[in-house]
Amino acid sequence: MRSRKRQEFETIGGIALFVLVLLAIVSFSLYEHGYLGIAAALLGSIALCVGLIRASRDWRARRRQRKQRRRQEEEEGQKRLRWEQEQQPEREELPLSSVPEQRQQEEDERRRDPRKQDAILQRINEISDGEFGQLMAHYFRHQGYTIDTTTASGDRGADLIITGADRRIAVRLKRQDNPVETTAIQEALAGRAFYGAYEAWIITNDVFTRGADNDARAAGVRLIDGNELAEWLNKLLEQLEDEPQ
Repeated sequence: MRSRKRQEFETIGGIALFVLVLLAIVSFSLYEHGYLGIAAALLGSIALCVGLIRASRDWRARRRQRKQRRRQEEEEGQKRLRWEQEQQPEREELPLSSVPEQRQQEEDERRRDPRKQDAILQRINEISDGEFGQLMAHYFRHQGYTIDTTTASGDRGADLIITGADRRIAVRLKRQDNPVETTAIQEALAGRAFYGAYEAWIITNDVFTRGADNDARAAGVRLIDGNELAEWLNKLLEQLEDEPQ
């Protein structure tokens, strides 16, 4: 690239020199015939051309020097950055999960053991409705809630009223062998309104129909099916085992 520019510059310089020589010959010829003013003008033009050519050379030289200086500064900056990166000590990679997190994962997996959940649900299927209510009252009491039992018939739409941490919840219990229908949602809403609760929960040992699930979402009723109930009770059993005798 530089050789081509140099050749172009030398070509332009040769042409300019030829023009200057030609102008000098013409000026001298005009001066011999008495055209002094024209000769002076031509000589002035020659001097101007020479000055412009020299100024152009100087400007190109300064521009080339600035580019070289800028390139050197960039190279030095990159070298300095690489040196700083090499001087930094390598950081030790921390494990993705700490020991407490691993223990928590093991406990969660143990709680989700399907055999334990099946055993808990099987036991709930064998007890009576009254015993199921007592079991849930014991569970919520162990979780720090205050328990108020309703009438035995449960015709007001709630079997338990649990209170804790500025929360008052009407709980409807459904221990049965078939999926819970949408009528349970209406019962829970009636219990929430009658007992002045802020929330309404329905707990079952089975599952909920799709219609019941849709109605519960629209009405803001929380549904706890058999799988979640088994996890709750499994956790309660583990807490009881860990407590000192």
